[in-house]
Amino acid sequence: MILDPDAGVVADTQVIIYLLSGDLAHAELAEQYRPHLQNRPIAISFQTHAELLVAQEVQQWERIRFLTLISELEVVPWSPELLNYYVRARAAAYEAWKSGTARKIDAADGWVAATALAMNRPLVTHDDKLSKSPLNQIITELRE
Repeated sequence: MILDPDAGVVADTQVIIYLLSGDLAHAELAEQYRPHLQNRPIAISFQTHAELLVAQEVQQWERIRFLTLISELEVVPWSPELLNYYVRARAAAYEAWKSGTARKIDAADGWVAATALAMNRPLVTHDDKLSKSPLNQIITELRE
């Protein structure tokens, strides 16, 4: 599914890493996700922002390319409202896991899901745990 060009999305860490890495192994995945992200507002969780900064430190991606992409993203900061969405996202994912319909999500993924919920935007992810989230409209290129 490709969204209306004016609709914004929330991108998961792994999707942004595919775009940044320049790694040949990630090039095909980057191209699969690019249509879901092009020409629309892209937001990321503060959690994703932190993970990307750590990855930049470790991977040493081209600094200008990294800073340019990061500057084009809307970073959603922690807030009490986001915390409420986080609690809902983790609790719903836990219930779905108990019923066998989804995998349990960890704390980092909980913040990403909460960000999409708080912004009422689809979540673009390549994470199999998040792709089965019971609370978000999900856009993924994962094959079952």
